[in-house]
Amino acid sequence: MSPLPKRALLAITSYHGPFYPNGDNTGLYYTEALHPYTVLTAAGFQVDLASETGEYGIDPHSVTKTALTDADALVYNDKQNDFNQKLAQIKKASDLDPTAYGLFFASAGHGTLFDYPKAKGLIAIAESVWARGGVVSAVCHAP
Repeated sequence: MSPLPKRALLAITSYHGPFYPNGDNTGLYYTEALHPYTVLTAAGFQVDLASETGEYGIDPHSVTKTALTDADALVYNDKQNDFNQKLAQIKKASDLDPTAYGLFFASAGHGTLFDYPKAKGLIAIAESVWARGGVVSAVCHAP
């Protein structure tokens, strides 16, 4: 078996709609993508961010003062940060080559409950990574 690429796909939910009792939208839980991105890039992985539709929205509850550490808030407020730049240019899963990845990480937030189960593009990438002996992982609501 040939070695897998040291490239990871970090999946982001496309759903950004009502969820909370007060009518607030849900979506990507910011740090549940930021933290794995930080760990993977520190480990030498090239990391791409993608959602099923090529769009995303951040759960406003995930970027409050109580939800972010001081270090997380610095990153969140720095629009030039590499992670934020990648979010701003998020890719559409079906536009990607599944064989380009050796690791698939499904980040979370409540939005994943709405779109991940039927996200054919993201599922195809995860299946390809798994079939080639790669790592498929998730956090929180993503499984």
